[in-house]
Amino acid sequence: MSGPWAVDAREIVMNGPFVVAQANTGGPTATPVQVLKLIKPEAGKIDIFHASFTGTVKIDFTAIANEKVVLFHDHTNQSLRVIFADGSQIVVEPFFFSDNTILSNLLFEMGPNEIYSADQFAQKFAITDDRSVLPAADVNVLSGGEFHDPSVDPLPPNVKLALLPPEELSPIVFHETVPAALVGTVVETALLTENPAVAIAIDKEFVNVTGGNGNALADAVGDVLNYTVKVTNTGNVTLTGVTVVDPLTGQNISGVTLAPGASQAFNTSYTLTQADLDNHGGGDNDIDNTATADSNETGPVSDSAEVPLVGITPAIAIDKNFVNVTGGNGNALADAVGDVLNYTVTVTNTGNVTLTDRGDGG
Repeated sequence: MSGPWAVDAREIVMNGPFVVAQANTGGPTATPVQVLKLIKPEAGKIDIFHASFTGTVKIDFTAIANEKVVLFHDHTNQSLRVIFADGSQIVVEPFFFSDNTILSNLLFEMGPNEIYSADQFAQKFAITDDRSVLPAADVNVLSGGEFHDPSVDPLPPNVKLALLPPEELSPIVFHETVPAALVGTVVETALLTENPAVAIAIDKEFVNVTGGNGNALADAVGDVLNYTVKVTNTGNVTLTGVTVVDPLTGQNISGVTLAPGASQAFNTSYTLTQADLDNHGGGDNDIDNTATADSNETGPVSDSAEVPLVGITPAIAIDKNFVNVTGGNGNALADAVGDVLNYTVTVTNTGNVTLTDRGDGG
């Protein structure tokens, strides 16, 4: 085998420099996922490189191209040892498969544009497993463990120690200093532990208007006012027997249990009556609706929602019409004394409020 990198199997201890060839072999060009750049360690030192089993790994020999080296196959861990003349070593592991072939995912950069595959590297460079090439310090280490019969050092004589005389301790007094900035926090935490917080909250919200005259306004008999009522346990104690009562809508919820921080929402509705429009929602032109929540552990809490009434307009119309002539001379004409002229008078409530007698004769 020719070329500066070529060595004979019998010349594994190299006497000349490890020179890189300058020709481009056209070898593999796969992009590596790992690059191991080999640099000579200090004399007597060992540098270990760990190569990946997966993905392409490029091993860069260019920095040691002019060194005297021996390539040694270490079967104990299928690694490659690069042994330098001064006893320093580079270990690349793993390097070989169990069948002693070089890992197929390895590429070797031996110089500029000089890239070899695993097979090409094996063909061009002699690798020995002759243990005689190992530095003296490594021969015993690599040859396996050395075992001896176990032994136990004898125990010293059993000498009893004299007991110490009784010792009197002064009373122990504990003091605790609380920074002024933390006093409020400490007291609050203690109160929270000793007095669990029991609390309930209710939130009643108006949603929308449906039904009735279909204009989504609270302005006609039959309009349906829709609400949601949300009850929340705002304390740190489970609430039992929770109730929600809304007299206006007829809502009556009971038997609810709420864990700390838990909430439950309920829907309810109210249908407008003529009385609501006639009395202007109790005189303030809106429908007032209050719901109350309670539990076995708390007192009652309430929340209200107001829905404004719109378009409350009292209005009246009259329509008088002549009907016919009767009596008199009987000719159905208004042409003789005694003819009776007949009329109809229609009065209409054109508003949305009930109209009543004024009571003053007007």
